[in-house]
Amino acid sequence: MKNPLLSRKFWGALLALILPLVAKYAGVQLDTETLLTIILPVVAYILTEGAVDHARAKKVIVSPSISTALPDSVPAAQLVKSA
Repeated sequence: MKNPLLSRKFWGALLALILPLVAKYAGVQLDTETLLTIILPVVAYILTEGAVDHARAKKVIVSPSISTALPDSVPAAQLVKSA
């Protein structure tokens, strides 16, 4: 497993957790809409990157007609079909 301190997902989650807490203890009033504006994009980023990492780990190409797991030896040029 990679070091979590090198992960952008980890730092995004940490900032999304810390920023509202710092604002609260600094005496800044944040309404619900502002908190959601801070947190939801980070959650969306983490979920999207997690899905991308999962697909990359499986090395799966998904198209409307096929979904195939590829071996490491397939060059990218062979993956593109001319129309």
